[in-house]
Amino acid sequence: MNNRIQASLEMLESFKKVLEEEKEKGQGKLGSNIQEMRKRVYGEECFTDGMVVYLPARGHVVFIGDIHGDLEAVNSIIKQSHFIENMERGEKDFFLVFLGDYTDRGQKDIATIHLLMALKIRYTDNVFLLKGNHEEVDVAADYGLLHSCVEAYGESEGRGFFKAYMEAVKHLPVIVVTANGMVGVHGGVPKEKLESLKDLNGDRAQALIYEMTWNDPPTNTPGIIWNQRGDGVFSYGEKSFEDLEYPVSGKETD
Repeated sequence: MNNRIQASLEMLESFKKVLEEEKEKGQGKLGSNIQEMRKRVYGEECFTDGMVVYLPARGHVVFIGDIHGDLEAVNSIIKQSHFIENMERGEKDFFLVFLGDYTDRGQKDIATIHLLMALKIRYTDNVFLLKGNHEEVDVAADYGLLHSCVEAYGESEGRGFFKAYMEAVKHLPVIVVTANGMVGVHGGVPKEKLESLKDLNGDRAQALIYEMTWNDPPTNTPGIIWNQRGDGVFSYGEKSFEDLEYPVSGKETD
């Protein structure tokens, strides 16, 4: 094994460990809804409890959509947001939230992965990576990441890195909610109503998470309809979104 792949695997292992430790630290802190969270002692913290990232009402959040291997876009966002400068002067309430789909279609999958992992490792409490549908093994294998890994590291070691990466991203959370009622997911709201934020870590979690990473928001859809992308995938329109009464939407927002 050459030094390049060894260094990549070591970074990947550190990344996975950070995600695991973050969830362990935040386990049990999540309340049933935003209003309850704002009254809790944990309401002024940021933490990850299972599939949910919770951020306090204070501070500044930059939400970042699909990256798809566009390294230049990530660097541009970091530069324009002055994220590094904020971190280096000790700012604690400035957050980057990436909403999934970090590889495939772009030209710099491996470099993009390395940059995002480095950001999470270096600024653990201020950088959050959510899971998108391209963080699923079948999608990543078909749409480019597997090819990028083999091209970068060779057939055997490239497939090994791909497998290790897909194991690591299983630990990514799926939704971020803030104390002032903002919600971020990769895909869209689930068809079934959430009775509690804790549903996202409970028995219903698998189906809810699947929808939130695959659902689409076309503007011309009046309600919730089946999506041609696959079974259990829905498109939802503006009216469906406005009619939400989920605990994550928050009725008492600032």
